Amino acid sequence: TLKADNLKSVGGGLSISSDLNPKLEKRLWKNNRNNQWYMNDLCSDWLLSQKGKIEYRITNVTFDKELFDKVRKDKLTAKEVFAISNIEQRRVAYERMDKLKMKQLPDYKVLDEVKDNYKNTMKIVSFALEGFSQPFKYLNCICPSTGREFFIETQRKTCHKAKNSSFGLPEDIKFTEEW
Repeated sequence: TLKADNLKSVGGGLSISSDLNPKLEKRLWKNNRNNQWYMNDLCSDWLLSQKGKIEYRITNVTFDKELFDKVRKDKLTAKEVFAISNIEQRRVAYERMDKLKMKQLPDYKVLDEVKDNYKNTMKIVSFALEGFSQPFKYLNCICPSTGREFFIETQRKTCHKAKNSSFGLPEDIKFTEEW
């Protein structure tokens, strides 16, 4: 914890990647509001609500304020994420997006469906997006150890081949146990 009870400014740059004491945060803003600020998604809501010379970043990718807020709060639909023209912004937005939103995409289809050894459903799903000539394909599966649902991009047509490929294994390997 940084106390710094008398700190009012910093010469050069200051990068903080954790919660900041609210009093220190307000004091730094008050004394340096006209300086260039670089804020990330870990900043407090109070600090992010301030107006000034601010550049907004998530994992070192710059966003305008509106898109920054939507990405950090997961407020974009999957279609909106795939429509972001900046590739780096689209990558970050996709990483942050709840992958269950993909089920709402146009032409969402199940191409293959099986049960894994733990009775979890695995599917190869496909969907089309405007501006792309080929549909996207993903392996939709449940991790047997965490219960989390994943969508893993694939070009394979069957669940087992896609699963093996996602681990870099030959397509004909059979899983017996998973941890």
